[in-house]
Amino acid sequence: MQLPSRQEIRVRNLFNVVDCKLHWQRQGDYLCVKVDRTPKGTQGVVTNFEIFRMREKQVPVDVVEMKGDPESKTGNTPPP
Repeated sequence: MQLPSRQEIRVRNLFNVVDCKLHWQRQGDYLCVKVDRTPKGTQGVVTNFEIFRMREKQVPVDVVEMKGDPESKTGNTPPP
């Protein structure tokens, strides 16, 4: 959203969200959205990191998906 005009400049729809956290880069060039979600038909949680490049035209988004426990040391845990 652009301020003070409140004009939307980028929209992302998220589904099956368990938790969502926003992390701004210090200079404001990037916004990282950490999204924990439950995929349909499976158990467990999938974590997506959606990185918004705020200074670029049309605010492109890079998505990194991690399956398993993001808090583990390797970032992935094997299925049970």
